[in-house]
Order: sequence, then C-alpha cells, then structure tokens
Amino acid sequence: MNIHALIPLVAAIAYIPLFVILLNTRPWQRQHRFFAAYLTFAMLWSLVDVLFRSDFLVTYKPLLLKAVVFAFLLSCVQAYYFIASFYQTKHFKFPIAYGIPALGIALMALGYIPEYVTTDEGLRFSYGAWIYPLGLFLFALAFANVYFLIRKFKITDDPEKRNQILYLIIAVFLLTLFVAASVTRFGREFPIAHLGNLTNAAILIYVTIRHRLLDMQFVMLRGLVYVSMAGLFLVVYSLWLFLIHTVLGFEFSFVTFLVVGLLTAASAAAFWARARVYLYRKVDQIFYGESYDYREILVDFLRRKAPNVLSLDEFSKELLVPLTKAVGCQNVHLLLPETSSGDFLIQSAQPKQKDDSPLRIGRDSPVVKWLKRENRYLSKENLDILPEFRGLWSEEKDGFKTLDAELLFPLISRDNLVAILALGRKESGKYSLGDVNLVETIAAQVAASLEKEYLQEQLRKREQELSLITRLTGVISSSLNIQEVYNAFVAELRSVVDADFAAIALIEGDELRFEVLASNAGSAWQPGEKLPLKGTATEWIAGHKKTLVELDLGRSYRFWTSKKYLDMGIQSIVYLPLLVKGEAIGSLIIASRQPNAYNPAQVLLLERLASQISIPVENSRLYAKAEQRARVDELTSLFNRRHFD
Repeated sequence: MNIHALIPLVAAIAYIPLFVILLNTRPWQRQHRFFAAYLTFAMLWSLVDVLFRSDFLVTYKPLLLKAVVFAFLLSCVQAYYFIASFYQTKHFKFPIAYGIPALGIALMALGYIPEYVTTDEGLRFSYGAWIYPLGLFLFALAFANVYFLIRKFKITDDPEKRNQILYLIIAVFLLTLFVAASVTRFGREFPIAHLGNLTNAAILIYVTIRHRLLDMQFVMLRGLVYVSMAGLFLVVYSLWLFLIHTVLGFEFSFVTFLVVGLLTAASAAAFWARARVYLYRKVDQIFYGESYDYREILVDFLRRKAPNVLSLDEFSKELLVPLTKAVGCQNVHLLLPETSSGDFLIQSAQPKQKDDSPLRIGRDSPVVKWLKRENRYLSKENLDILPEFRGLWSEEKDGFKTLDAELLFPLISRDNLVAILALGRKESGKYSLGDVNLVETIAAQVAASLEKEYLQEQLRKREQELSLITRLTGVISSSLNIQEVYNAFVAELRSVVDADFAAIALIEGDELRFEVLASNAGSAWQPGEKLPLKGTATEWIAGHKKTLVELDLGRSYRFWTSKKYLDMGIQSIVYLPLLVKGEAIGSLIIASRQPNAYNPAQVLLLERLASQISIPVENSRLYAKAEQRARVDELTSLFNRRHFD
C-alpha cells in the first residue's frame, strides 16, 4: 500500500469512534439522523478511495474513481442537509440537492467524468472539466448554508445557539476549503481532503453531541495569547542566535541551533508564567474595554467582600451594580423566595425602579422546576418555545413580558434554589456565551453567601414583627376606649405598611357599622355610619373566615363598595376578619392609593395584627353596651337615675 492510500485509510479508521459516539447518544433527534447519513457516506468515500489509490484492482481503477466521485458528492450533499437541519424546522419535501449526485452519475455514464485514468507510470488521473460545474453547485449549497446560518444567528437570542452557529459556519468553511483542494493537482496526488473532511466531521459531532460548546470568543482570545507567546519565543530565539553568531562568532550549525533552543527554553521558563498572565490581562482589557474593570470588581467582591457583607440590601447592591456593567445589560433583577408562600418575588433591581414589577414566579411554576432541575440558564427564546412552559399562568406570562428579561439564571445552594437572577436586554448587540459563563460562575460562587444573608434578613424581619406585635399588645391592653386603641394601632401600622385608609367595620345584624375610621384620602363614610351588609367584602370574609385582598381595583373589583373606594382614589385594599371564638364580629380594612401595594408577607403580618386587635375590639364593644345599659332604661329607652347622677 502506498502513502497516498494511507491517508484515506487513516480517515476511514478514524470515523469509527465518531460512529460509536453518535450511536451512544440517545434519543436521536433529526440532526442525529442526518449526521449518521453524512458519516456513512464520508466513510464510504474514504474506503473506496483506499481501494482506488492502492496497488490492487488495477483494471477497475476507472470504475473505482467514479465510485469515489459519487461517494464524495453524496457526503457533501448530506453534510449540507445536516447543517440545514439546524436552521430549517420543517422536513425537506423536495431534496433537490440530491440532483447533484444524480448529475454526476449522468456525466460519468456519458464518459465525461473522469477524463482519463492511467496506471502505466504509476497512478495518474484527471477528473475532467465537467467536475467544475459540480463543484460550483456544491459551492452554492455551502453559500446557502452560510447565508441561512447568518440569518439564524441574527434573530437568535440564546447565546448557546449563537455559539453553536459559529461552529457550524467554521465547519462549512472547512468543508468548502477541502472540497476546493480536492480538485487541484496537489489535492489529487495527496488526498488531504480526507483529513480535512475528518476534521470537519469531528467539529460537527462536537456540535451535535456536546451540550455546552467552548465559547468561540474564549478560543479566539486564548489563541491570540498563544500566538503572541509563540511570537515572543521566536523573538527571544532570534536574539540568542544573533548574539551567539555575531558577538561570539559561532557559525550556523545543528549544534548552534540546538544550543540556542536550549537557551531560549531556559529563558522562557523564567518569564513564561508572568508573560502569559500579562498577555491574558492585556488581551482581555483590549477586548472587553470598560467592562473589564467591572469584571475585576466582581472578582474582588467574590473573593473578599461577599463573606463580610452585613445586610441583604448591601449584598444585592455590591453584586448587581458591577454585574450590569460587566455584561452590558440594561437592567438586572434579583428574585428571592417569599417566606410565607415560597413564591419568588423581586427583592432588588439595578438600576432601581420606581414601580416594582408585578412578576411573581410560583414555587410550583414550571420555570422554578426547570431551573432547579437543569441548574443552567433559561433564555426567553426557550421560555416561548419549550412545551413544558405552555402551562404558565397568565400572571406569570404578563410578569415576564413586563420585566422583559432575556435570561434567567438559578442560584443553587445545597440542591435548593436560593434565588433567580433575571437579566434584561443587552445595551448593544446580544449576549455571548462568554457573558453567560461569567454570570453562571458568579451565580455558583455567590449562592451560599446569598442564602446566608437571606436567612439572616428573614430572622431580622421576624424579630421586627414580634417587636411590633409586642408594642401593639401593650397599647391594646392599656385602654378600653376603642378610639384610643385604634389611633395607636394605625400609627404603629403605618410604620410598616402603606395605609392611606384604615377602618374597623362591625357586623350588627344585617348592617355594617364603621366603628372607627382613619383616612388620608377622604372618605365616603364617617365613624358610626351604617350601611347594608349584603354585597360587601365584610359579608364575604365573615362567611369564609379568611382574608381577602384586591390588589388593583382599577382593573377589576367584586363588591359594590369598591366603586366608592375607587372614587376616593384607593387602588389596593385588604379585608381581614376579626374573629372571636371562631365567629366573625367584623373586619379590619387597610387600603392604599397604590396598586399592588401589599405583598403576601405584609398580608401575613396584618393577619397577625388583626388577631391581636379582635379581642380588645370585642371587649370595647361589650363595655360600651354595659355602660349604655347602666344609663338607659331598657323598657322605656329613657335615661335613668345613674345617668343623671
């Protein structure tokens, strides 16, 4: 076997592990089937070329060359369909590209391909002039692939898919380059096209099998560093060579070059590490520009500051401010689980917003389950197309639309989803896989520290709530005058929640009477005023014995009294039942001019406070009734002697 047959033989053998890798990948998708067909024809091309270039079957060389051309055309066409499957979602109804091998068969049957094959003075052959039109058709397929891949690259927001498309474009370029080389004289004599096709197949199987491809930007930057280091090595080598030859007078010889190489290696060992770190820094500074400094700030925060931060707000600020600058995003939100429900709500944002987003991701949401299970980012594109997210609640869909988040990153500590990091749109361009890798690295390192700060913050809030309840209990037990108790209650209440309107409404038969009332927004009712109980929220909570929250009366409301509240400018309202011995005696009403003014944690606090005020309200009412009975005759309803005394 000659050396020319050895190259395609090596390629054919090397395809075997690629097949094994592909066969072990399950389940197969559409791309896997196309790739299996491509590998089959590529291996067939190499095997037939081994027979053609070997010293065997001399009389069948023209037929074998035709088989080589046919297998080559089939492998190129199948590579086109494999790459096209990444940007075409529908099946190919009319595989017109197979017309190229069909045309090749026709030209070979007519004798136009090959032009000649001789074995008199070694193997010599020529494909003929008709091979060039076939090459132009293959070039058109490659151009179509690149064109549609670039279109897909422009409209895709997912960084992984964009990075994958870059690898595919490189594969198309390599395939085109080696196809062009195969029809040249050098390419015919030394079949390097097989090694090029093997390299192309390795890239394609890397794209097909690997879940996360190496960032193309990272490859370019590190390649630039290594090229610079190689250039530096050559400069040092040249300086040593010049010094030995010019100054010391040694002639150029093998020994001279060997000595210079050893001196250069020794010199490189002394400064290689420092020079490499310096080049890494300089290349990154040039590439990242202003964002490089913020990346360094993030690294410093993770190494030194994160364990020593004293509050959750400070932690969020130290993390989010440099993060927005480092990746160049318009905004970033940090969502943390709510204590009572476990739903994820926005804890902090950068830049800070006047109106909080209504986004609430339920603890049982498919988004939460996916982030916890996959432990990787979720793009807006996948959120829209993956079938498991079709069951999202309309409130969650509206929240994501309002937030306009491009990427969601999980922060996981001890297998628990601690927080969700939501990145908005990029200031310019689209997110790269390098940006994703940076954020995922930060998320992995900061999750444990953030969990600690979050738990400490919840403990501090719980202590504050207990302190507030203790103070209110002291106020409540200090007087039987409901107005005094209520004034003190509202004053303390406004220190923790927004309360533009507050009232206690008591049930008296079929009527509702406002026992006490305080409002900064005016009121349609006055203390002591009565109104029909039927159709009011108090009637509903008395029957259900649970809290009712209406977060945006401007969008919808359920009771006739809500129209009165809207006329007062009220947007959010909470109705809390006042329960005594399991029976509802009335309601505590807290309202705000702002929509979505009360989160579940605040509602839970109000429920605790309502349970504390129920007993003194009932005692005050009983005290008032006893005092009235002592002063008014029940039979005549006239004042008695005690009243006049």
